[in-house]
Amino acid sequence: MSLKNLLRRWSKGESEKARLKKAFSPYVGDAVAELSFDPSALEPREMEIICIVTRIQDFEALSVRTTLPELGSLMNRYYGLIAEAVVYSQGDIGQFCGPAIVAYYGVNRDVESTTIVTAVGMKIRAAAASLESDFGVHVGMGVCRGTVLYGAFGSSNRRAFSAFGPSLICAERAAAEHNGLNVCEQVAAAGSAAAFPADPWISVHPHLTVPDSTGSR
Repeated sequence: MSLKNLLRRWSKGESEKARLKKAFSPYVGDAVAELSFDPSALEPREMEIICIVTRIQDFEALSVRTTLPELGSLMNRYYGLIAEAVVYSQGDIGQFCGPAIVAYYGVNRDVESTTIVTAVGMKIRAAAASLESDFGVHVGMGVCRGTVLYGAFGSSNRRAFSAFGPSLICAERAAAEHNGLNVCEQVAAAGSAAAFPADPWISVHPHLTVPDSTGSR
């Protein structure tokens, strides 16, 4: 029985809904488990969310010089630590994408940028320190807030919830190019000096700009 049919079968029972959401949340995330009970949520729609992306730096070189069992141990540890940090701060894991992890905040609840960034940032900082100590790797984290297209994308046989938009690209680029916590200026502008103190691990970066359709600069 498909997930869609299973959810439809039990859609009228609140206790069954809670049971199914609890069962599927570890695999699809709390937000997706919640949205899956709402057929309209399957249709992509624009929403403002916080996009957070983490990435293991120099992953290609690491893969070449590391045995497969060692690489598997590293990835499980990396995924587990980052997922714990995201869930702790009430976020949702969007995807595990090789060296990158994509997380969203604000899909099914309102969030405040400064509170979220500081909470998850400090948890991921501790995770990054542990990974550096045990495996000698460095982790970059990019954060941006903006409007994305979020929903279920794919084919009639397989769909997955994803987000698309400049804000996600901005976060992905910052995570790939810099170690530490890299905050987009749009997020920093909404915070305070106390929230983003002078710290070598924290840096603010310009928001990704997208050329207009005419090609003018």
